[in-house]
Amino acid sequence: MNFKPLCKILLIEDDLPLASVTCQYLRKNRCDVVHIATGAELELLANIDEFQIVLCDVMLPDTDVFSEVVHQIQIVKHLYR
Repeated sequence: MNFKPLCKILLIEDDLPLASVTCQYLRKNRCDVVHIATGAELELLANIDEFQIVLCDVMLPDTDVFSEVVHQIQIVKHLYR
């Protein structure tokens, strides 16, 4: 069944069972979801501006993910001014 996603969501979560359930729920409700589990994966992400929503676990063991996401969004906003 083909459908156009309602939105594109970046899920940043290191608890894999929780991430799996969350992704299943969002996809069932017509969302396109990209899941990453570490701060290192976030740094490799090319374009954070392709996502309409970012859901993030703010307590990842390897990075301050919230600060990193905010920093990447600020860079994108600066580029599009």
